[in-house]
Amino acid sequence: MRIFFVEYSIKNTNKAGEGIVVSRREEEAIKRMKGWILVYGRRKTGKTFLLRRVFTQSRYFVITRSGGVVVENKNELSYIGLEEAIGLIGKLLKSKEVVILDEFQRLPDSYWEAI
Repeated sequence: MRIFFVEYSIKNTNKAGEGIVVSRREEEAIKRMKGWILVYGRRKTGKTFLLRRVFTQSRYFVITRSGGVVVENKNELSYIGLEEAIGLIGKLLKSKEVVILDEFQRLPDSYWEAI
């Protein structure tokens, strides 16, 4: 597993007030990495934006505060249980798909032991 700390500013604003995305060297570094990557950093620094920008064909999962999982698949959202999500993520990883698991820290303690 590679650990990658992010301090990522995602937008500047031009004179018309329109957002401009600023490419960063972190994008290229992450693209070259293989295997598990843990991206962490302060809140609201653009970690999710960075990953969505780099891995455009990825499967995206968010662990909710209530312990469920929101799954994004081709711009459609669904809500599944944690056990079902773990099984689906495992299958996707075995088939070499890129998976983003957001809010990883919300996993219950019992899952941390298995990792």
